[in-house]
Amino acid sequence: LMDEPTTGLDPEERNRFRNTLHTISQESSVLLSTHIVEDISVCCKRAAVLNNGTVLACGGLEDLRSAVRGQAYIIPEEDYEHSVRKPPVLSRSRSRDGGELLLIQESLPKSIPLTKPSLEECYMLLRAESNASKESRRKKEK
Repeated sequence: LMDEPTTGLDPEERNRFRNTLHTISQESSVLLSTHIVEDISVCCKRAAVLNNGTVLACGGLEDLRSAVRGQAYIIPEEDYEHSVRKPPVLSRSRSRDGGELLLIQESLPKSIPLTKPSLEECYMLLRAESNASKESRRKKEK
């Protein structure tokens, strides 16, 4: 059982640790708890996404991506700024040309392509969906 094992490691030590973890995992099961999604994508075959102790999804990495496929849109910031509706932004990243890209979760015109979410985006989408469900239940209880 390892909790946040690569936090604070420089890239060289992180790589050395991942190689050691790979060797250990050939003979034993390893449970890795981390917020560093890159560690999961490099070290793990299976993962679980949790939100406040509740398992939101569990399975192979591609299965997790498939669980949210069809829900993620990545659009240029300027397109977002010119849109009439402004759905919540789940994350921001830089494109190769240096422009800002926004990950949003909401129905958009068919002209905007769906994206295959990364593991980090998958995490963001699953948590956003879970939090929205909790908020909806709270409103119904009132």
